Amino acid sequence: MTEGEVIFYDPKLTGVNKTEIPFAQVMSATYTLNWGVPSFSVTTQSGTNELMLGGQKKDVHEPALALFNLLREKLSEMAAVPISETHNKGPLKETWSFYAPPQLAVMQSVPKTKESEEDIPGKIQKLSDLHKAGVLSSNEFESKKAELLKRF
Repeated sequence: MTEGEVIFYDPKLTGVNKTEIPFAQVMSATYTLNWGVPSFSVTTQSGTNELMLGGQKKDVHEPALALFNLLREKLSEMAAVPISETHNKGPLKETWSFYAPPQLAVMQSVPKTKESEEDIPGKIQKLSDLHKAGVLSSNEFESKKAELLKRF
């Protein structure tokens, strides 16, 4: 996890697949222990990215659960509303999950930075990418773009 996105690295025989998911696109996340095998998934509008975590439960469980909670806290902080998790425990399966508030995508469309470090064209490009991905409506995109152009 970086300052603005979740990154999944999935090693394959042919190389490493890397999936970057901006926080603004996160709709939900789930951490599961199924028969002691941990997995972590993040769902966006374009689908679910799942990562089976190798290793023993005792070695992987605490760091993976900490990552899940860190992601939930970061999204909660960005949305300025608490995001609660659900925890279901069965005899062989244990699941933690949360759903991000829908307003998060709009709130995250313009990252917070110092005025002197702003990259207005870069921000407009990010807004355009969010608009093309369906995260922002045309009205939201045009409104945020106009705000940025006024500061340019």
